[in-house]
Amino acid sequence: MTLDITAARSAREAFRAGRIAPSAGLAPGFTQCNMIPLPKDWARDFLLYAQRNPKACPVLDVTEAGSRETALAQGADLRRDLPLYRIWRDGRLEAEVPDASAAWADHPGNPVQIREGEVPVFWACGVTPQAAVMASGVPFAITHAPGLCS
Repeated sequence: MTLDITAARSAREAFRAGRIAPSAGLAPGFTQCNMIPLPKDWARDFLLYAQRNPKACPVLDVTEAGSRETALAQGADLRRDLPLYRIWRDGRLEAEVPDASAAWADHPGNPVQIREGEVPVFWACGVTPQAAVMASGVPFAITHAPGLCS
């Protein structure tokens, strides 16, 4: 069976042109995924975190540092092809933007403390990596905006 990639390309092109709308269901038959570019010195630790939490943070691709392309979508621009991006600095949400190009050019935590009586909880959701960004205080990250890309 061969899937027609026209719908996926059309959706990416619409988002690149500035459309901000939910992406669910726009490319039937394709896997919709989240992304989280991080500074290179944080990437290995986050990859390990994701591998230990595969339902909440499944890893479909790992790109080279600074790359704006993925093998999963030929011609895609990771900086501009999602409906909305969240820019994080030091674990805090700084902005939501439809084009992450400026922040992408700008990028080159402390472990969560679990106190007595607390139980860490992870759920299979694309927002889990954002919770990790907030809790870790990572100096820089870009994520999808929940509800529009997941």
